[in-house]
Amino acid sequence: MSSRKISTIRFFILAFAFLGNRHSGIALAQQARTRFTVADEIGIAHFGDPYYGEAEVLLFSPDGNYFAVDTERGRLELNQVEDSLRFYRTKDIQSFLQQSDRSQPPSPVWVVDRSDKEGPVIQSWRWLPDSSAVAFLEGGGDFADKRLMLADVRKKTVEPLTL
Repeated sequence: MSSRKISTIRFFILAFAFLGNRHSGIALAQQARTRFTVADEIGIAHFGDPYYGEAEVLLFSPDGNYFAVDTERGRLELNQVEDSLRFYRTKDIQSFLQQSDRSQPPSPVWVVDRSDKEGPVIQSWRWLPDSSAVAFLEGGGDFADKRLMLADVRKKTVEPLTL
């Protein structure tokens, strides 16, 4: 197995650990003697698009300075699906891995949350060749209902490229 693939696996495992503190379904495992409910299951974050395979789980930017992780979960209180892209600096994660005495993992440099009545909400996402942004299709349902979006990592903005 190549060192790039081993590194990707490590990053994926760490990303899972970061998300575990932020989503109720995983946090429930740490609480003593609570019952697991349907609402808890709906709120569990899944990596990528586990149902249709239309979203990658983790992608490094072409220059290697960033990577992004895609998750999806249900938002029962909104009756919607929420997808998130979490952007991390590669050097922050490498530093964390090299310093075993650090108790807090690095936070993402930016999180893009998108919601819709149907999922997956973020699909077919790809880094731009200059590593400045991620382009993705947004919207659940039919292809005609989707629009092309641009998430600019440097400006921390999301803008539609199509109607």
